[in-house]
Amino acid sequence: MNESEKELDLVDEAYKKLDHVEIRLFAKSIGKTYEEVPKAIIPFFKVIPSNISGYDYDNFFAALCIKCLFEEQIGDVVSTEEFIRDARESKNLGSIDSFDRRISALMSNTEAKFFILKLGKLISYAKNFTNLIPNCNKLYEDLKNLNNPRKTVQIKWAKTIYTSKKIIEE
Repeated sequence: MNESEKELDLVDEAYKKLDHVEIRLFAKSIGKTYEEVPKAIIPFFKVIPSNISGYDYDNFFAALCIKCLFEEQIGDVVSTEEFIRDARESKNLGSIDSFDRRISALMSNTEAKFFILKLGKLISYAKNFTNLIPNCNKLYEDLKNLNNPRKTVQIKWAKTIYTSKKIIEE
């Protein structure tokens, strides 16, 4: 594994260091910052890689919490936006308008704290409609780039979410 591949697996490596009780704690902390969950501070700083800057702690915490939410689930690992698209296209979803409002609320928040809150709610809800698992290493990279003035993450996600999987497969 080269250096760039190691960097891409930071969330997976941190996850492997958590015990079952810590994984459950992180899963229940989805949508929050590490500062909002005092019980998570010590296990978080035990596993966070030393090269993560303080500016990115909340992003890393969010990606790790989402990873923990899928502890016992088996399925294909895909990008977060593909995960959301798959849930959106589920026959069991019910109201696509309601789901789209959740996506809109997420995408309109570029401040990390609010984006993480909305993302946590959307992922928890979407999990009920898909067997896929979001790639939390890629999610961490996207969260780090959320404030890009060109909105590259939001554009990438919107293109993927609203391009039908059926069209792509044809």
